[in-house]
Amino acid sequence: MEETNIKYYFSKTVIILSSILMLLIAFSIAFITYLLFFINLKIGGCISLVIFFLFLTTFPNFLRRLKFFFQNTPALLLTKEELIDNINLQKFKWTDIENISTNSVRVDAKVNYISISLIAPEKYYSFINNPYDRLIARLNQKYFGGAFSIQPNIIKCNNSELLKTLCSYLEENKSSH
Repeated sequence: MEETNIKYYFSKTVIILSSILMLLIAFSIAFITYLLFFINLKIGGCISLVIFFLFLTTFPNFLRRLKFFFQNTPALLLTKEELIDNINLQKFKWTDIENISTNSVRVDAKVNYISISLIAPEKYYSFINNPYDRLIARLNQKYFGGAFSIQPNIIKCNNSELLKTLCSYLEENKSSH
């Protein structure tokens, strides 16, 4: 490897589209909730309110990514020692990664997400603060073989090149140890 550190940044297009989508969803849910309460459908209003609170759980991740975008913080940083994933706030030592693979409906056409299989994933579960996210990581490990994943569509890059670079960093680290 010529370069020691490789940086991948957040995609401007995805940030703009996500912002528009978040605003539309927030206003739609708020309007539907208000409308259902106004016409006295309390059960429908309560269901909409629950959906709105579920939406609010995704909002902090969106705000963090937006902040990183404006601060020009890399979404992914590949160093000689570790993979730093600012999308999901995770760091993985290359020596802890067992395999990196893709998962999608049609792998040859587009990479939907990159799966990271760890040698000892339990070591990383404790770093996940949200109990729901921790459960999802455990289920992903059990049923899909990779507890952690990266969504390359969030990153400004060629998806297949990103996968090749990640795999070459992993192979380089395996051969040097």
